[in-house]
Amino acid sequence: MAQSMTTGVACISPMHGEEPVTSNDEKDTRYLLLQVRSELDAEQRAELEQLGVELLQFVPDDTYLCRFDVGILTKVRALEFVTWANPFMKPRKLARAI
Repeated sequence: MAQSMTTGVACISPMHGEEPVTSNDEKDTRYLLLQVRSELDAEQRAELEQLGVELLQFVPDDTYLCRFDVGILTKVRALEFVTWANPFMKPRKLARAI
């Protein structure tokens, strides 16, 4: 089951009740939050790389910030070792008056 994760810009909880919150909107970002069951081994890293996923940074809770190719999100989510994968959009800054 997916668990909450904290990135440098946000605390993200992929769960809403019993179902993981997901988005299939890949068109506005090339970044992906990828949560896995445990630390990735060399074979799993190679499998991700073959799909077009570039691991950029580890964030807590077995999660990686990645760059990914358009059209592969469904394939990434289908990997046995992936708990949760979702396009990552950096939060926008708001004016103090808002």
